[in-house]
Amino acid sequence: MLTFSACKTTVKTRDSCGDGFLDPGEACDGAALTVTACADLGYHLQAGPITCNADCTLNLTVCSGRCGDGVIQRDAAEQCDGADLDGQSCQNLGMGGGTLACNDRCRFDGAGCEVSAICGDDVIHAPFEDCEGQDLHGETCESLGYHGGQLGCDQDCAYDLEPCAAFGRCGDDEIQELYGEVCEGTDLQGQTCEGLGYHGGQLLCGDDCAFDESGCAAVGRCGDGVVQDAFGEECDGENLGGFTCAAETDFHAGEAVCDENCHLDLSACEATGSCGDGVLQLEYEGCDGPLFPGNPSCTLLGYHGNNQACTADCTPDLSPCLAAGRCGDGIRQQMYEACEGSDLANNDCPFFDFYGSGLSCNADCTYNLTVCEANGYCGDGVIQTAFGELCDGENVGANTCESAGYPNGGVLRCSQYCLQFDTSGCIPD
Repeated sequence: MLTFSACKTTVKTRDSCGDGFLDPGEACDGAALTVTACADLGYHLQAGPITCNADCTLNLTVCSGRCGDGVIQRDAAEQCDGADLDGQSCQNLGMGGGTLACNDRCRFDGAGCEVSAICGDDVIHAPFEDCEGQDLHGETCESLGYHGGQLGCDQDCAYDLEPCAAFGRCGDDEIQELYGEVCEGTDLQGQTCEGLGYHGGQLLCGDDCAFDESGCAAVGRCGDGVVQDAFGEECDGENLGGFTCAAETDFHAGEAVCDENCHLDLSACEATGSCGDGVLQLEYEGCDGPLFPGNPSCTLLGYHGNNQACTADCTPDLSPCLAAGRCGDGIRQQMYEACEGSDLANNDCPFFDFYGSGLSCNADCTYNLTVCEANGYCGDGVIQTAFGELCDGENVGANTCESAGYPNGGVLRCSQYCLQFDTSGCIPD
């Protein structure tokens, strides 16, 4: 006799959240999600991927802005939100009397107004309707801020932005490099002020998804025309920080230049030579070691008499000639010398029509205008704001007749002394 025994099956119902599979009642489970886009849940913005909470509910902290949150998101075409009608009424919208309401799409509902807006009558009733059929009221995806797409009109006479959204726009938290975006919100793609060549600062993203470098510019960079000593700059462009070869080095003269790294290039200074280099620079030296210009007489060196030795600073030993005087003896001989050392005959840069101070005396007792020329003058075409200039010649900066109070335009010019604008070329009201 054969005996058969049956297998006993026990069915147990238990919480399966966390097994990685979507079960009935679960919005998600691990990587398995029922929704991946905030827009599918009615949100306007998404700052990152939707994730799953430990209790198998969706983590929607990356989603923000939706119809019904009590805040009018104008960038998302919301006209109202719940009881917030943005101060509008049937009357001020041109719909007569009645009661204005807000529908579940955050659009004005004019059903309670005396004058009804009917979708489908081929007449666009703004602001209740964006469009009517094929009539898009002249708008396109691009005019609404998107990078492309074909704008449509839905059955409620509101813009269908889904084709536009596929192309993206600045402000959608996604960087569309194809359309020239380099950043979005706080996403700078790892770029910094330093990466853009600045010494430091806070780089931001502008409303146009281009870098806002104003915080960087406040710190400065090599090439901005301002010498940032704290960052090792010796100069910047044409700005040498007051440096002159003759005053700051052992070289006789020459014009230093600023290289691309904001360091001084002294090659032009070196070309003028220095005392002790064994070369007699007649323009700057009376002698150099045993070298004298011909017979080392006082007359040849600017004196009357003779001398036989060269001092360590490349000037002759002129004891026999001192009574006659020379350029360099500390006394300005008015008949022969424009200046002598610090004696500038009570003149300064304005004597030569330049601004400020800084006039000095060359080794040959002629005026050195290097600093004066750097100060500039009225008529050089450069606006020296440090000296009170508002304009200079044809250069009126960013000013126009309009900014000077003449809305009809015209040609704004600079007055003779660079201290005020000449509005005679502006068109009067």
